Amino acid sequence: MVTLKIFPLKSMPLVSKLTIVTLLVMLTGCVSVPVWESDVATLDKKGKGLTISEVDKVLGRSSVLASRIFEVEGATYTLRHYEISEPTGRVASSYKCEKNGTGCVTSYFPEYKLAPFSMVFVGISPKLVAWGKLDDLSKSTDPQVIAVLRQLQRSYAEYELLQSNPGVRCTLKSDGYCLMHDK
Repeated sequence: MVTLKIFPLKSMPLVSKLTIVTLLVMLTGCVSVPVWESDVATLDKKGKGLTISEVDKVLGRSSVLASRIFEVEGATYTLRHYEISEPTGRVASSYKCEKNGTGCVTSYFPEYKLAPFSMVFVGISPKLVAWGKLDDLSKSTDPQVIAVLRQLQRSYAEYELLQSNPGVRCTLKSDGYCLMHDK
């Protein structure tokens, strides 16, 4: 366990303050924040038609991992990819026993995994038409989701490819495919 000793900011030289602030900004930029089930429940209540800024308010601090805009049959689509935190079960993580070894109590805490979560917006002033885990969207019967499903799956696959190859960047070609090349 790492213990940090906190010093009063007044007693620190300016260079140290700037170093600490820079480090904190860099660290917060590296961490993606997932969408939570409670956020999805709010989206489900509000329904289709939300603007991107309204969705951002619902999701709070959740990080957009990738975003893509393209046209299909004359309609403009905006895709946004996130990760959703979903519970996978419970894990026993602490035990508390009496001194004589009887009366032990086990504490259980939820365990989570991250899964791909996407949103589909349509229009020049984009309005939300579909959202969900990538697997669920692939089973959708909604014509607007079906129209962009291949693009949605490709877009997420390219995001994952770029994450696993940090020295590569993607330039989107007119057909929607990613042209990979070194940075």
